[in-house]
Amino acid sequence: MIPSSTILPVVIISPGAVTTTQIKSWDSYTHSIGRFTPDSLQAAEDLQKGKCSLTLAVAKDASSGRISNPDGHGSLSCMEKDGSSRESVLKGVLVDSNGRTGLASSAAGDQALFIVLKATQI
Repeated sequence: MIPSSTILPVVIISPGAVTTTQIKSWDSYTHSIGRFTPDSLQAAEDLQKGKCSLTLAVAKDASSGRISNPDGHGSLSCMEKDGSSRESVLKGVLVDSNGRTGLASSAAGDQALFIVLKATQI
């Protein structure tokens, strides 16, 4: 279970109109919008162990110039021990490490946060 309001740290691995990120704990357990909660830390660690990736359809906002996931969803894919993958849809928003909605740029290696808006069973 991924609780609502969970903050997942992600790293962009494949930028583009469909952007793929990897759930990956950063070097620090803090970010500029606060500390990761124990639930967020546990969820991120579990998803990282499961080699999970989050794929988002992104677009550049015409007024702000920021890149975001306008449909408010992400496709979570995690590897099972038998090599198969498990898919779930997460409702959430992509924010930068300063807590601003969307990203100023989207390049491989960029760090971002995905805030889960609806609890999801995986």
